[in-house]
Parts: sequence; C-alpha cells; structure tokens
Amino acid sequence: MWRDLKGPSKSEPPSILNIRRFVIISSFTLLLGSILALFFKMYKEQPIISTTFNPVDTLPAPAMVDTCNNYVTQPEKINDDDNYPFAGNFSPKANINLHKYEDENGPYFVFLDIVIVDPNFPKLINDSTQISSFRMIAFDSYNDYIIRNKSFVSPSHQISSFEKSLYYMNKYTLSNNYIYKFGYNRNTRTFLSDSALNYIGMPLSQPPSPYIESIIQPVPMSSSNINNITLRISPRSFIVGDEQEQRHSTVMSIFGIIAAFYSSLMFFYVFLFGVDSIRLWGVVHSGCCGIRLFKEKTEDLIKDVIDKDIESANILNNSREDPLASIQYFQESSRNPRTITSRIKELENFRDFIEKNVIKIEP
Repeated sequence: MWRDLKGPSKSEPPSILNIRRFVIISSFTLLLGSILALFFKMYKEQPIISTTFNPVDTLPAPAMVDTCNNYVTQPEKINDDDNYPFAGNFSPKANINLHKYEDENGPYFVFLDIVIVDPNFPKLINDSTQISSFRMIAFDSYNDYIIRNKSFVSPSHQISSFEKSLYYMNKYTLSNNYIYKFGYNRNTRTFLSDSALNYIGMPLSQPPSPYIESIIQPVPMSSSNINNITLRISPRSFIVGDEQEQRHSTVMSIFGIIAAFYSSLMFFYVFLFGVDSIRLWGVVHSGCCGIRLFKEKTEDLIKDVIDKDIESANILNNSREDPLASIQYFQESSRNPRTITSRIKELENFRDFIEKNVIKIEP
C-alpha cells in the first residue's frame, strides 16, 4: 500500500492516484493517533479487580480456646482526648478459627464482654447528657495493625490507599447497654508490583493481603446492664473472595488492537483499489530481515521467466523477417505436445502479468 504514494502500480487515471494517496495518508494519521491514545490510556488506567469465590470450612477469627485474657489487653490511657482517652485491643493468634455450625469441633462464634468498672467514666466526656460511647476498629487477624506495628497517626510509616480504606471500612461507634452482633466476610487481595513487566503483559504480584468486610447489628440490653457492652463475633459466610489486580491495557493488548485496526484499514483499501494494490512481492521475497536465500531463488525464477519471454519475442520477430523459418518452427511445435503446453502456460502467465501490472483484462 505504501508504494502507491510514489506512483501508480498500473495504468489508471491520475485522479485515482490522488485518491490512493489521500486514503493512505488518512489511514496512517488515524493509525498513529490510535496508538498514541491507547498508550496514554494505558498510562492513566488503574488496575481492575478480578474476584474468584472459594468455599472454605473455617475462617480465621478472634476466638478463644481457654480464657480471653490471652488475647485481650486491658484499656490504657493513651492521650488527653476527652472523647476517647482509653484504648485496648483484642488480637487473636493466627491459628484460631471459627467453624460452621454443622462442624462438631467448633467454636462457631466468640463473645467479648466489656464491663465499665470506673464510676467516673460517663463524666469523661464534655457533655454530661451524652451517652458514653466506644470506638471500635476491626482488622483481619492475619493483617492485624497492632501486631504489624502499623499506625495511622505516625508519619514515619507510609500505608497504601487500600490500607487507609480498611481503617474506615470496619470502623464503628458502640454504646453501653447493647449487644452487638458483628458479622464479617473474609477476602484476600493480591496487588500488582511496580515492575515494568506489568505494563508489557507479564504480571508480577505481591504477596496476598487478607482483609474483612463487616456489618454490625445492635440489640438493646435490659436496664440492669447499663455498664455492659457485649460483642458477638461470627462469620456471615464461609466463602472467601480471592481478588486479583489486573491491568486491562498492556503493551501486548495494544499491539493486538493495532494489528486488528491495521487489518481493517487494509481491507478497506483492498475493497477500494483491488487486492494487487497491497504489495507485488512479500517481505520474504525481497530478502528482508537477513533472509537472502529466498531472495536469490525468487530472482532466479523471475530470470527464467524473463528469458523464456525474450526467447518467445525473438522467435516472433524472426518469424516476421523469415516467414519460411516461422512456418517450420510452428510445424515442429505442433508435432510436440509439450511445446504447445508450455506455450499455453507462457501465454497464461503473460496474461496474468498484464492483468496485474498494466490494465484489467476482461475475458
């Protein structure tokens, strides 16, 4: 197609050549603009999440085997904030699991009881008419921020945007004299690394990071338990979501789109100007990319065809000069079937050459 920019490949009006050049330049401009737009989109695009759900029999959860004192730290005063001056944590070991109800081993859920023994606790807040409240933040037991020594207030530790979202995803405010039913689902997310291979199409992932999604339902207690809070923790389902980060746009996918787009342009060009307008010889025939063997064979084959055409032309010229020799040649040719067959093939080849390179011949 690009050779048509220089001149026509066969006899045709000059106006068609101008149309060819316009179509070629427009196609090249459109193709180049598409390439730039696709690469810009790949640079700006954020990874997508592909989720696969897998059923399991147990889920890691804050459950206790003997006594809760092994996993609970008593509240301590950590700051001078009048609203939330005390903080404690419940950090289960990684081998504590909650089971399905049909599993006889158990346990199925865990209760956390918070009892207020300080008579001055309701007076810690500024507004004496406000009900005392607690702030609870839940994390997955394998990704416990206390165990991993992560802090949201320390400027020395940098956390990702996803980790920041977990802080607000399972954050609740609790009040005394309630039973809270805490239900959760467990998921794992695998993030892509910062390697350049991810943009090419060969993903490299970081270790999976588990997290939980939860809901909470409050149920009022009797008035006699005004200083108590009970938290019932149990799984909502035993299906774990395996989330994988994937890049929708990669260099390999862009090359595939460009190849399909280029094929569409070539089909449109062939539809307008014919199939012989693409290329008379291919890359292999021309000896490109170090392939010299095929180029030499192609040149030898073309040379043989040209020599036969020259020989036929000389015989035709001699027949005009010497009619007797011409008659003798054709008499000998008519007696030899192979000569007649070869002449027919030569005429057919010459007809194909004229049709493809000079002008369309109607049969």
